[in-house]
Amino acid sequence: MSVAHTVESVQMWLQSCKRDEELTLRVMVATRAYELAQRIESQLHLSLNGSTVASMLDESLRLDFGSRVTRDIYQRCLNTLLMTRWYA
Repeated sequence: MSVAHTVESVQMWLQSCKRDEELTLRVMVATRAYELAQRIESQLHLSLNGSTVASMLDESLRLDFGSRVTRDIYQRCLNTLLMTRWYA
């Protein structure tokens, strides 16, 4: 996703949630999340298309931890957060 699309997406999300947060910080988080998603997709040799993502969610659209893919991605995200200054 381009920088312009990332900024636009974050702005739309902030407006839809009626949140007034610092745009720069939210774009930084979105960019890091995107980079992490690309890295995980490559490491797991996944194609995170619609059917793969749908298989990771339950009927309430919450993460389904019965799914091996969900657990693996969640663990990789958790490991990254623990090893990174994600809060800065």
